[in-house]
Amino acid sequence: MAYNSSSIHEWLSSRTALGVKLWLLILTSVLVFLLFLVIFTFIFHVCFRQRRRNWNSRGYDREAAISTEMEMNIKNGSVDRFSRHGSLNIQRSIVTNWEYSAGQYFPAACKDQWRRNIFALDEIVLATNGFSGENVISIEDFDVDYFGNLVDGSKVIIKILSANNSLGENEFIREAERIQHVSHKNLIKLLGYCTQGIANNRMFVYKNVDNGNLHQWLHECPQNDFSPLTWSIRMNIVQGIAKGLAYLHEDVEPQILHGRLRSSCILLDQQWNPKIASFGLVELLPSEYSAGALVGETHESLEIGSTNPFTEQNDVYSFGILLMEIITGRAPENCNQSQPDLIEWVKSMIGSQKAVETVDSKMEEKPSSKQLKRMLLIALRCVDPDVLHRPTMGQILLMLQPRDLLLADGGEIRTGESL
Repeated sequence: MAYNSSSIHEWLSSRTALGVKLWLLILTSVLVFLLFLVIFTFIFHVCFRQRRRNWNSRGYDREAAISTEMEMNIKNGSVDRFSRHGSLNIQRSIVTNWEYSAGQYFPAACKDQWRRNIFALDEIVLATNGFSGENVISIEDFDVDYFGNLVDGSKVIIKILSANNSLGENEFIREAERIQHVSHKNLIKLLGYCTQGIANNRMFVYKNVDNGNLHQWLHECPQNDFSPLTWSIRMNIVQGIAKGLAYLHEDVEPQILHGRLRSSCILLDQQWNPKIASFGLVELLPSEYSAGALVGETHESLEIGSTNPFTEQNDVYSFGILLMEIITGRAPENCNQSQPDLIEWVKSMIGSQKAVETVDSKMEEKPSSKQLKRMLLIALRCVDPDVLHRPTMGQILLMLQPRDLLLADGGEIRTGESL
């Protein structure tokens, strides 16, 4: 062992061809290698940070470009609820651009891996084919709806809220997650949301329902054809809507209001089961909009022009108008100023003993006189000018049952109309 140690010492002390001892040459080589390693690491770190900074800058520019393109598509898009296709066989062929480069599509980078409810902006862009006008379903005062097709093949509806909403990101997320926890067979399912839009353009992603909406089936059928919506199907739709609203008003804590109930918000599946969409958005809308503006009331009720807080009775009013629309097949909007609005028209027909003539002419099978009168009476109670005399959605559910529960607490019908 001593012999080996002595030999190693002599070997390290020997001089090389350069006249330098071997141990000194080895030590110098190691130090030079370590120095080069430190320099290389420093240069790599500086270059990586610069590249990442450039990437983030490009990402922001891309989001800004997406937002600008989205606004242009919204302005230029043809939005007529797909009536341009000439039939109710709505074409939902979404041409998805699969030529996005790997650097442009990172769904996992922004998706919450635990809750799976946060969508990346690139994911939304890909699903809507770059916010194409061909994918636009409808444009309302406060939002735009798009058809979308996720990368896994799921068909969705993407709702882009107005940039005028005043909620911060945290408040929006709280409201979105509150809505997402709501579950009922007559409510559309919220899959998630996106907060990456420029200028406060928040987005909701809903599960799609594959049979259009109630507005299309009521008002876009060919005039000479009978509607597939029979009386029994329409009453099933009415009951489903009432159940969904009653759940939001009375079973969810704190309660969720709809605020914008109309036929275009009622989606239908292949079995004609209704799914209420766009509920809970009243909390996300600009504060300057009054309850009257939200429900679109044309009747001279207490809500018109008021700034009172929105209440469940406003939803009841909208339900009453929707019930009249389902019965009559007439749109509630008074586009022709020579005709009275829907409420006044129904009242005048009842007052003239012509209630039977209010039934949609495209309905092949007519309801019995008793059934029709009961539904019209419920509708009139819902739009009672006195908010305090309107029934709750729970009471309306009882009224919709096949028995006479339409009397007020005092035992008298409050509508003042003779049926």
